[in-house]
Amino acid sequence: MKAKVTVGGRESELFDVLVGVKQGCVLAPVIFNLFLVAVTLACCNGLPTNAGIPYTYCLDGSLFNLRRLKAETKISNDRIYELQYADDSAIPAHSAADLQSSLDTLSTAYRRAGLLVKVFL
Repeated sequence: MKAKVTVGGRESELFDVLVGVKQGCVLAPVIFNLFLVAVTLACCNGLPTNAGIPYTYCLDGSLFNLRRLKAETKISNDRIYELQYADDSAIPAHSAADLQSSLDTLSTAYRRAGLLVKVFL
């Protein structure tokens, strides 16, 4: 596939595009989500143990029976490190220091994957 860039009304010469998917390709969201999962997993390995938001759940079919959450054999505990929707991502944290630590780890994981995280204020 060939492409050219237009900046300020001036066009560049045609060049070969060797990576990526075409605009509007049905595989683009799938590939993007697979990439985000890989980066998120790499990021979660570097986070401190108290990062994220803890939650408790049970999968025995009794969703609204809160007494079952007190039975230690029926429950599971996990943490939410990142919330993703479409191309947006939110990082939950309890304090500014926890958020900064999570952002630093996420930025490092994205840098290793070849991307740059920019902050716009």
